[in-house]
Amino acid sequence: MLKAICLALIGLGSYAGLAAAQPSGVTISQVSVLVIGDQKGGNVQSFVEITAGNGMKGHAGPMTDVQSEQMVARLGVFQDKLRNHDVTDTNLNFASLWNTIYPANPLSSYLEGKDPLTGGNTWGTHRTARQTPTGAVINAFSAVDIALWDLRGKVLNQPIYKLLGGTRNSVPIYESFWANTPAAALAAATNAYATFHQIKTFPPKRPSDGAAGLQANLDIAAAMRNGLPAGAEISFDLSRLSDEVDASADTRPARLQWACAMVKGFERYNPKWVEEPVGPDDLEGFAAVRKAAPNVKISAGEH
Repeated sequence: MLKAICLALIGLGSYAGLAAAQPSGVTISQVSVLVIGDQKGGNVQSFVEITAGNGMKGHAGPMTDVQSEQMVARLGVFQDKLRNHDVTDTNLNFASLWNTIYPANPLSSYLEGKDPLTGGNTWGTHRTARQTPTGAVINAFSAVDIALWDLRGKVLNQPIYKLLGGTRNSVPIYESFWANTPAAALAAATNAYATFHQIKTFPPKRPSDGAAGLQANLDIAAAMRNGLPAGAEISFDLSRLSDEVDASADTRPARLQWACAMVKGFERYNPKWVEEPVGPDDLEGFAAVRKAAPNVKISAGEH
């Protein structure tokens, strides 16, 4: 969630606070990718690191494997674009990075329903993965942009929300988790509620599990709603599950019917939102879900 908020702020920010700042005199010296393993030798994660001439560093991550690969593939271009520029230069941003590397592929193509890199339709077609190849590239650019803002905040000793021209200095945070049974879901939700009053879970069953799977997901929702205090805010994330992007295209009508029934079923448990009940580009699918469950808030856009 925090990642999504950062991307939204960076994409829509006016940069008013940054534009009003005086040049810092601090320039960018290095853009790199850090690969860090935990102390127990288990998980390995990648981060973008942008280093300034005064030794300060800005970071973003952890990145997904695909995101990291895209970042590494374009590292030299990012270096050429950012190195020796003042960190307060407002011309250094997501859009300028994109336009420098892909001048003939404007992101505005999305407004016409076209993928800017491939020229293919972005909706009305069947995806075979949650993230498109172009989306993976965009994620890499976003990681550089976030690391740049992190560095700016440190160099200018200002919170990033002010540099973006914002006024709100906090955002609500929730904890998300996976659980396969109602008992496991309630245990995880109860533990999360001790710190966060907002909780999100990923229901485990997919359209291919049919009516029994739909009911199993609703049993998890019921356990959380009935077992948590009345003020608990719960959400459900159906991404990577409900539209089964790896399924054949001819099963879509049945999958969409299942997704509509799933969201409608969640309605009785008063969710704060239901996330990505259909594929990211399935505009007609979102319309169908909205018609089936008009009182349920739908969250989308991450993929």
